[in-house]
Amino acid sequence: MPFFWRFVPRRLRFRIMTWSVQRHMVRQQKRLVRALRGDVTLLTWSNRRSVVALLKRRWDETGVRMVGVPDDAYAAYADQLLMVLSQRLPDVVADALMAERLATFEAELGLRDSPEPHRLRLAAALRTTIASQVA
Repeated sequence: MPFFWRFVPRRLRFRIMTWSVQRHMVRQQKRLVRALRGDVTLLTWSNRRSVVALLKRRWDETGVRMVGVPDDAYAAYADQLLMVLSQRLPDVVADALMAERLATFEAELGLRDSPEPHRLRLAAALRTTIASQVA
């Protein structure tokens, strides 16, 4: 504590210290919110449409497994995959998370699991497609 604090009345010292701590907490909260919010600019209709189109075209290349899947299910899955991309994770981590999400989507739909390398390739294609649209 600096020596001049001796000359400041105790109640005023308390108010100054309280104000300083509150200001610090507000700054920390703003930093955390900015860090956790991610990049919400990825959640656009055009990105969603391109992810849905890529999922329909490349998720099941033979077209046999995904015959009965409705379009709104694809849209919901596209939103979840875009949320993963909006977290600004490294490419390898984002691809792994999206491949894991694709596996859970297949389990929800009651489909046979696609191979892990196929899901990773699809996740990388999704990431590069969105990156090319944003850039």
